[in-house]
Amino acid sequence: MNKNGLHDIINKNLSLFDSFAINNELIDFLKELFAVPIQNIFIKGSILNRLVFVFFSNHYGIVFTLKGISISKVWKISSADIMIKNPKNSLSEIKLTTAGFYLLSRPKINIVGLYKREFFPLPRFPLGISDLASSIRQNMFGEVQLTDMQYLSSLDELKQILSKRKDDIIGISATFGQQDYLENLIEYIIKSQNPVPLIIVGGSLAALNKEFLLNKYNNIIVATKYGESTIQDTILYWHKKISITDIRNSVYFDKAQGKIIINPKGTDNNPFLGIPELDLLPITLQQKGVMLLETTRGCNSACSFCPRKHKGFWDTSIKIENLLKLTPHIKNLYDRYQIKSRTLFFVDEEFIGNYTDTDLPYLQNKLSRFYKDFNFSYELSARIDQVYDSKKTREYHNNRIKFWKALSNAGLRRCLFGIESGVDTILKRFNKKTTSQQNIFALRILSSLNVPIRLTYITFDPMMSIDELIESYIFQGRKDVFLNPPAYINDDLFSSIQDEKFAIKYTTGEPLYKEISYMLVSLEGLLDSPYLIRAKKQNLVTDYNLLMGRANIRYLDESLELFSKTSQLWVDKIFSLDYTLKGLMKISDGIYFYTLKDLRIVIKQFSYYLLGKLITIYTGEKSFISEFCQKAEIRIILGFSRRWESSKNNEKNSIMLELLQQHFNVLIKEFNKIFHTSQKHIPLNDIKQISDVLRKWTSLKNKWELINHCDTI
Repeated sequence: MNKNGLHDIINKNLSLFDSFAINNELIDFLKELFAVPIQNIFIKGSILNRLVFVFFSNHYGIVFTLKGISISKVWKISSADIMIKNPKNSLSEIKLTTAGFYLLSRPKINIVGLYKREFFPLPRFPLGISDLASSIRQNMFGEVQLTDMQYLSSLDELKQILSKRKDDIIGISATFGQQDYLENLIEYIIKSQNPVPLIIVGGSLAALNKEFLLNKYNNIIVATKYGESTIQDTILYWHKKISITDIRNSVYFDKAQGKIIINPKGTDNNPFLGIPELDLLPITLQQKGVMLLETTRGCNSACSFCPRKHKGFWDTSIKIENLLKLTPHIKNLYDRYQIKSRTLFFVDEEFIGNYTDTDLPYLQNKLSRFYKDFNFSYELSARIDQVYDSKKTREYHNNRIKFWKALSNAGLRRCLFGIESGVDTILKRFNKKTTSQQNIFALRILSSLNVPIRLTYITFDPMMSIDELIESYIFQGRKDVFLNPPAYINDDLFSSIQDEKFAIKYTTGEPLYKEISYMLVSLEGLLDSPYLIRAKKQNLVTDYNLLMGRANIRYLDESLELFSKTSQLWVDKIFSLDYTLKGLMKISDGIYFYTLKDLRIVIKQFSYYLLGKLITIYTGEKSFISEFCQKAEIRIILGFSRRWESSKNNEKNSIMLELLQQHFNVLIKEFNKIFHTSQKHIPLNDIKQISDVLRKWTSLKNKWELINHCDTI
């Protein structure tokens, strides 16, 4: 085929090419399209501005944009070894020197996501490594593949893939609970591959454990922030175009100096920051997973339990307009796989952040477009003071009320709020800068506006007292917080929700704990967090749990420490079922969604009842035992309480295990009864998945283990 013939083929199919979001599909299409042998095909540029190279030899080929725009608008060519004949056109011949071909084709990069299926049975779109793939393709150098363990059978299968590819750079993303997998994989790569590829590790766990990792593995690089700029610089370093000291947001071990070097932080001034590649979205949807996106990064607060160094403070580097340009590609895949539940999950730590009142209509308009233009609902996360803030004016609250009401009518499926506590002394210790009353007023506003919510709540922390725990228990059980939407929304809802008569009139009567995502959570002493620093000053830190990137903290009250460990055993016991139900909720709608929610509420109820039993054991007061408990059950708990007073630690451990077993047996009976009556609303495949977890429960009902902990009771 002559040169003009190739141009005709490309021009004729440009509009068709634009429909390809997934690289493998485009490569297969091109191989069938051309009647001449193809040496190599490279896909470069962001998914929003894709650049395709088709080479018929290592030195000659064609390059074209999928959008039909000028090549020079996508890529500012800066190498004398790469010669594009007509860069102002959308299609051009390209000639390369040997060095030019090397720049385009190398390094071979594999970005790996770790995963433990036994703890998280349903996949989520791997947003982090997909963002990294986008940053690599925008830089044009190298070829990237994404390998996520969510879609593999085991760590051994991942190792087999790596052994076949022989990559130049391997990036590994690790989060909490994956330290053992991370070390296992690093050691495998070092021992099995020759030459050993450049290894760069990132993710929350790697950032927190950086000193341990670098002291153990001297030749790796650790990314300390989000990673786009770091992986781009790592590729330039591999090409010997920059020094290791120039890799932004990274840490490495300098053997000459015998110490860890922290490189200066850099900025991610990338126009397509946060726009992920969609290579792994098809398999995510096929395996009943969900789509994650983000519109901002960081948070505008500084809670004491949260290390902010590697997360950063709130910024809007990601442009929501670009996400809207990406959404048609996502929609096409949802349509192709006939996904009925269409929800985008925005994983921003704080969605609204420092947006002002004048920004809210703009933000509302952009969010509603996901719903109106593409038929996607969405879930968000925000701070509770984005709804009610006692330091703000009436005008502020009226603007916020309008904003949340508009979102509830324009696709918002749920919003997650981290209230964390209903006890003022605890909120102060957590540096939440809110109060219990503020939380109540905010939740009244949201429920009055019919805004669906989820809440995060920390029940135990090492510095708490029994009085604080009792106050927290009472707060979680309050039934005057959630309100039925009035027949009309009063123009002065801001004042109405502060009127207790109004609250009594419109209350749903539902306890607050029913909207807490995970009950009985204990505070984690994450490395570098202000809470941990305070605990160290009080000599409360005992040892470190690298698996979870945290320190173990001794409680001021030994009984509460045992209650925390007991609750964690309970949480870990029910986690597989609870997470399965939560995952299925994410891909469900209508009556099925609410059926699953009701099943989760059964678990929340029993978690709340367990907390009441623990307080009864401590205080001897039976008023904390649920009114739904049978008389025989109450007698057992009061017996535990009498034994508790005179027991030593070993016997107290035994009491806790007896309590857990007794309480769990009641849960199994109640859950099975409700699950049986609910099955008419649940698809057969999902009934099987839930039933499998229940069968495992039954077979291991007497076994109590902690998932990500090194200790037990």
